[in-house]
Amino acid sequence: MMIALAAGGLLYDLWASQKEHVWRWLQEWWCTRVELRSAQHRELCDAFLFWCSRRTDVFGSQNLCVGPPPSELEPAADNLKESQVALAPGFGRHVLSVSVGDGSMSSRRVVFTRDVDESMKHKGGFHRGSNGPTADEVITLTATGSDAREFLLRVLNDAHEEYRASLQGHAKVFSNDGGYWDQLCWRQYRREDTMQLTTAQTRILNEVKQFFASRQSYAALGVPWRRGYLLEGPPGTGKSSFISVAAGAVQAPMYILSLRDPQLNDATLLRAVNSIPCGSFLVLEDVDSIAVSATSEQSHAPSTISLSGLLNAIDGIAASEGRLLIMTANRPEVLPPALLRPGRIDQVIHFDQLSSVDARTMTQRLYASQLQSGGNPQTAPVPPDSKATKTAAELQHEVLQRLVYLPKANAS
Repeated sequence: MMIALAAGGLLYDLWASQKEHVWRWLQEWWCTRVELRSAQHRELCDAFLFWCSRRTDVFGSQNLCVGPPPSELEPAADNLKESQVALAPGFGRHVLSVSVGDGSMSSRRVVFTRDVDESMKHKGGFHRGSNGPTADEVITLTATGSDAREFLLRVLNDAHEEYRASLQGHAKVFSNDGGYWDQLCWRQYRREDTMQLTTAQTRILNEVKQFFASRQSYAALGVPWRRGYLLEGPPGTGKSSFISVAAGAVQAPMYILSLRDPQLNDATLLRAVNSIPCGSFLVLEDVDSIAVSATSEQSHAPSTISLSGLLNAIDGIAASEGRLLIMTANRPEVLPPALLRPGRIDQVIHFDQLSSVDARTMTQRLYASQLQSGGNPQTAPVPPDSKATKTAAELQHEVLQRLVYLPKANAS
């Protein structure tokens, strides 16, 4: 009896000293863990939380946080005053009962933990909040079974697909502040049929679609997978609208950077450009400000970026690939030839005032609802001759005044 008790005591002491190692071994052998970090997988973290917010029945935890799904960040015009709130798991540990796909894999328990790592050891990506680099949010999923890896992969793929589907037609828009990217908002892409495009602009739009489908072709030729466009012309002629149309054609996020930002210098510009993910639009605004600041002492906001720094960022040895560069300029005549050579700027697209033909076509499109009911297109604000006299922004303003604001003013 004493021997049995002594043996039992020894076994208990052995278990007490080794239980953490045994449990860790069982976890490594039978459990699969997947870790997501917001600094490196921001979209996938958002996707999983969005997926959870649509399935509050899969977790029984009372520890919740409030977060509207991205698709509700831009509500319909007749629904602006409605507030819809979605609940997602809060920080801490949760147990989910999850089934995926078409049901071919059985439902199972997934342990989900949500935590914050403030060490900033994994801050890659150069995204931040308004007060500097943000702490790293960590999401960990743990499942058991011989096919747990495949199961968790299916969960994340399903979450990502559902998330992207909810944002169909919307773009992530980022702005830069001192070399770090802040997500400003989700913006609805502009449809191609809502803009009056010239033949040259339509051709460039088709080139943009082809570029993102040509990665293998660039690799086979041994040339960098990059392309650049310069949009030049007076304000209000449609440069920004064209960027939104082009980004919508390939469902690409837009990273917008003004070269007039006083916090930018050659080093922060290089860091910002190289941190943009593949498949994105990089939009450099006011690129003519570099030339202006170098030649004019009257510039109110001279650029702190040198021409060599700009060229190195977009076409140097460390320049990133897989992104489409679009520059805008109101005065292209001041741009240095070195910036416009092929490989940096491959095409220059001119935007000008509308001809009377384009103005009439645009007006008829905007008046489509009235034309269907017998309205007269001749009453639309169209230039009377072939001389280009109006920008697209000016004509759009006139039509909106007639269609939206004057009728309501007369009714009141």
